[in-house]
Amino acid sequence: VIKVPDDVDSAEAVTVIRTYTTAFQCLMQECHGRHRYKRKPLADDRVLIVGPCGVFERALMELATYLGAKRVYFSCVATNLKSHDMYIRMLGAKPLSKDHEDWSDELRGKIDICVDSSCVDRFEHSFKSLKEDGLLVVNGMRELEKDGGIFTGIEKAWTSEWVACNP
Repeated sequence: VIKVPDDVDSAEAVTVIRTYTTAFQCLMQECHGRHRYKRKPLADDRVLIVGPCGVFERALMELATYLGAKRVYFSCVATNLKSHDMYIRMLGAKPLSKDHEDWSDELRGKIDICVDSSCVDRFEHSFKSLKEDGLLVVNGMRELEKDGGIFTGIEKAWTSEWVACNP
């Protein structure tokens, strides 16, 4: 239950709550039991966010920092990355190039949690950035819906089946 100030429109309040709840669930996917409710459950974790510079990504950056992440990285796939750098830093994250090749070697095997909502490279670089026990959280998967996109029919069917069986 969240008390909403009288001067805030209820529709606006719902969208904020929904966005931040989704971001929280992405970051806390592997936290269970008492660990989930610790003061800083992501203490010492490194978080990588790959996607557009939108409201959801802002929520991820803010929450990862608030939940104690050691370091938050953000690869903004927007067309004008430099305009977002200061904003990303202001939110406590380190801006990375939208070109995955620029940061792939630097982060290889170092990330505990990666949230990728863009799927620009079949999640290849996001997956490679993970530690052996790291977690890749996929949100959005826009490329699945495009005809002639990067996924083959088999990959689309497998992904749809996996998502349906693992909500």
